[in-house]
Amino acid sequence: MPAFANVEEVEARAGRDLTDAEQALAQALLEDATALIELEVGDFPDAVPPIVVAVTCAMVLRVVRNPEGVRQEGIEDAQRIRSEVAASGQLELLPGERQLLVKALARATGSTSSGGAFTIVPAYS
Repeated sequence: MPAFANVEEVEARAGRDLTDAEQALAQALLEDATALIELEVGDFPDAVPPIVVAVTCAMVLRVVRNPEGVRQEGIEDAQRIRSEVAASGQLELLPGERQLLVKALARATGSTSSGGAFTIVPAYS
C-alpha cells in the first residue's frame, strides 16, 4: 500500500521546501509511519481521510525537524530546549493522534461503535 501522505504534503506543513536529504528521509519515514499506523490502528479503506494525512505528516515532521533527537542546545547565553515529544528523534504515534486515527477508522469503515463504556482502547506509554 502506498504511504498515507507524500513529501509535498510534508513540505506544505513544514512551511518550506525540504532539502534533498530531508526529502529522502521524509519519504522513508512516510512509508514507516504508514506501516506503524496500520499495525497500531488498522487498515483504512481506499480513500484516506484528511486527518490520517495530517497525523502521518506530523509524525514525520517531528523526526525531520530534529533527526538527532536533540533536547537542549545552547550558544553562549542563548538556550533552546525542545519538548520531550518533539525531541525524541523517533517516529512515533502519540496517544492523542492514536485516538484521532481510531475515530477516523471507525467513521471510514462505518463502524457503529460510539467509543462508550464497553470499548477497550489499548494504552501505550
